[in-house]
Amino acid sequence: MSDKTILERFMPFKKALLVWASPKMIETWDAFEVAGSDPEAMKDARATMLRLDDILRAMRSDLGHDDSALPRGKLVSLILVAEERGVVLE
Repeated sequence: MSDKTILERFMPFKKALLVWASPKMIETWDAFEVAGSDPEAMKDARATMLRLDDILRAMRSDLGHDDSALPRGKLVSLILVAEERGVVLE
């Protein structure tokens, strides 16, 4: 998928961030995008998954959820199949 296609697909989400997201969510998304622009950083699947976990936490925080009792990586593990969890997150 080209960078242009990816950007086009994320634009509705990014526009919604401008209107609805907390400053923490915006900062978390920005950090994810910055890391995603670094090819070396994207080679580290575990770090990428943990950044996705940070996004999920920020979203849930915006909804009023307190996930402080969950270890980092637990939320993103919900969207991974069991075989991938051990490979990517451990």
